[in-house]
Formats: sequence, structure tokens, C-alpha cells
Amino acid sequence: MSRANNPAASRDMPKSWSSGRILTESQRQQKRNKDRINKEKRRKKDKKVLEEFELKLSALETQLHKPSGKPYCSTRLCFTFSTIHLMSVKDAYCMQCDFALCYPLKQDQTYVLKNYGDQLLGQVHHFTRSQVCLNESISQDVLIRAILFGWDDVKTGTFWCPLWEIIYRLDTAIFSGSGLLTRLSMLKTIHSLLQCFMQTTGFRDIPAWYRPRYVPTTSASNVNLLTGAGDRPSQLMFDHDISADYFAWPGLRERLVLTGSQILTDEFFSNFALSFRLIWKQELSAVYAFDPITELYSLSRRFTESLRDIQNWTMDQKFFEAFPEIYYDFTLGI
Repeated sequence: MSRANNPAASRDMPKSWSSGRILTESQRQQKRNKDRINKEKRRKKDKKVLEEFELKLSALETQLHKPSGKPYCSTRLCFTFSTIHLMSVKDAYCMQCDFALCYPLKQDQTYVLKNYGDQLLGQVHHFTRSQVCLNESISQDVLIRAILFGWDDVKTGTFWCPLWEIIYRLDTAIFSGSGLLTRLSMLKTIHSLLQCFMQTTGFRDIPAWYRPRYVPTTSASNVNLLTGAGDRPSQLMFDHDISADYFAWPGLRERLVLTGSQILTDEFFSNFALSFRLIWKQELSAVYAFDPITELYSLSRRFTESLRDIQNWTMDQKFFEAFPEIYYDFTLGI
């Protein structure tokens, strides 16, 4: 009897795919294992998306139940500006910066985002302390609300800090497609350094690995040299693009200073914004808290501590597959 006509033999033969390909039992097992791993990855990804959605939904419900008709800036924590100054500072700021001229220029399609970032971040050296928000609680509230509810929700008040305008535009241009943790981590850290350059906070209030060594000032009485674990002599010795100072990793900052930021193409920023991962093992709801008395949002102490640990700042492996030459800039010299 031929094998084709033998039912027992047919049962022992591996079943073929519709394409005609036949897998051995070990190959089938490998495929099942791979499918199981991929399914688990999709499950975790879906869970994360659902958590972010539930978090935003919860925040929106809280917002809807708030009494209406109150001004955004609580009188308990309001700034010490005159009414005239509050009404005019935003208009004066826009006139001074002329952001219509600061948008990306079409002739440089490769480095549009870098050039735009340099223009935005460079504005900080033209502001005065009287123009910016000196209240950290208010600034945190604005940042969290903007990410949860959208920037339009926080731009309705009479006062608008120019530093908020900078991070708003950076968020819109670079991080708008990123998750909640990425946007909070990046924008909060950038805002902290902007505050330092404005002399509203001391540089020792930010992590040592994030401190620049040279601080541009306009007053001879201010201290220019600072020390810290993140110091890189290159940031002191060489002129460089402003955006290089705002990356968290000291090794990467040094590379950007020495290479003229050649790697900061639009492709780099797109990959960077989607590949950043802050190690956070808690629920997303533990990132921030809402105070019903002050009606302000604030970052939790645990999240702030995680943010200050450079070991929690990681990148997805696919990022290094696209830019393998900078792998060690993210891991060495921290």
C-alpha cells in the first residue's frame, strides 16, 4: 500500500500550510512560542494605552466637576503683578520674540526641528524675571493640565509665562505624538533648565548630570562656573548649538558640542520622541496628584525622584538600530 493511500501514515505526516510549506514539530513549537511572545507584547501595549486613556478620562471627570466661573489663577497662589502688567505681558512677549519669524525655514528641510528648537530655547536669554512665572506649583499645574486636557485649556488665563510658550511649542513640534510619561519627563526637565538660565532657581536644584558647566549671564556679579557630575569641558570650551545643552545624557551633549549637532536631523528627533522610555513601575495614576483645596495638579514625590535618576532614562532598542554610533553616549560617563 502506498503512503498516499495509508491513513495511518497520513496522520503522521506534518500538515502543510495553504502555501504548501510543511513545518516540522520543532518549527511549529518555535512559531507557537513566537506568537505567544508577540501576543503578550500586544497585550502589554494595549494595557498601557488603556491606562493612559483611563487616566485622562479620570482627569476630565475631575475637571467637569469643578465649580465653573472661577479664574484659572487661584488668588491664594497668584503672582505679584499689577493688573495692567498681567494684561500686557503676553502681547509684549509676542512682539519681542516675533515668533512668526521663528518658525522653521523651508530651505533647510533636514534640520528644521533643530533650528526651530535653537530659536525657541535661545529666547530665554532675552527675558527678565518680572516676565516669568516664579511659582513652581503653578508651573507644574500648567504642564500637567496641558498634557491631560490640551494646551488650549491652560492658555485662557490673563497671564502666560514665556517659558510655558517655549515648552508648548517644543511639545507641539516634537513630542505631540509621544505618551504621557515621555511628554511629562521631557517638558518638565527642559522647563527646569530654562528656569535655571533665568536665575529663578539655582542650578544645584537640578540633577548633577543635567547641569551645564558654563552659564551665560549679563551681570558680572553672577557666578558663571558650576560643578557637577554632568560637567563636560566641551560645553565650556566650544561654541555649540543651544539645543545641545538640553539633552539629559552628558555623553550625548559632549558629542553634539564636538560634532556641531550634525546628528540632530528631523529623522533623529522623530525617532527620539517615540523611542524614549522612562522606567516607571507604578501606575500612571501615581505620576501626579490633584489638591482639591488649591485646585492645582502637582507631580508626585516618587515620580520626581524617578525623574532625577538618570538610570531611569532609557531608549528603545530600535532607536540604537537607527543610530548605533551614539549607543555608548547614553550609557557611559553618567
